[in-house]
Amino acid sequence: MDFIDKSGVRYELTESSESDGSTKPSHPWPWIAGSAILGLSAMAILYRKSFSENPINLIELECEGQKYSSAETSLDQVAKLFGTIVREGGFLPETTNLDMGGGRFDRTTLFLRELGVRNLVFDCFNRSEEHNRLVIEEVSQHPTDTVTCANVLNVIQEQSARSRVIERCARYMKPSGTAFFSVYYDSKRSPGKTVKGWQEQRPLASYEEEIRAHFRMVVRKKDVIRAKHPWKDWIPPKGLRLSKDQLSRLERHTRK
Repeated sequence: MDFIDKSGVRYELTESSESDGSTKPSHPWPWIAGSAILGLSAMAILYRKSFSENPINLIELECEGQKYSSAETSLDQVAKLFGTIVREGGFLPETTNLDMGGGRFDRTTLFLRELGVRNLVFDCFNRSEEHNRLVIEEVSQHPTDTVTCANVLNVIQEQSARSRVIERCARYMKPSGTAFFSVYYDSKRSPGKTVKGWQEQRPLASYEEEIRAHFRMVVRKKDVIRAKHPWKDWIPPKGLRLSKDQLSRLERHTRK
């Protein structure tokens, strides 16, 4: 089934597959006589039953713990991060990317579509709850090949809220996937409140430890951090001796 965002961009959401190999929707599509277009409100009605039967924790749809909204930091442009990934061959055709904190605009989604990449945007400030529900439901069932987090961590003041964003990146990515992180940083400015929200004004390297709390492999190269092998997916080989830090991280993610 397709979900059409308010901007007109179509998201192809995977439907459940039956044992005979056919693809059928979980719920029958109602016939609405005389209606040529189903609005977003109608989509909400169609999916309400599905959500009640498969509830998603509301905290997944919220920006809990953020004092300053990052809604106004969204820009109608393709972030530099995506160009870097493309040049490195990090996006492959017929794959799916989760754009965490991807903003209100769909320019990046259209850009990746030209490369054969399906882009799903999650943003608790700039997308509707219904939109975010659909995305979380999709990636919960079908983890993505890549995750991008472009200039998001730097607009969040609270470490706990940044950790929640990074944890989502790890949770909804395939064990074999890669998450890409970038931040905005101006060395001539100090951290603090801005007219659009908040800016950490910290160099990229200072975020590495926060990302390592959720990924076993974290590599920083110039202005991009690449993270692989989420702790949540790791089963240590028998007999392997772990450091106290590794044990702590593994136990924390095992409890979730």
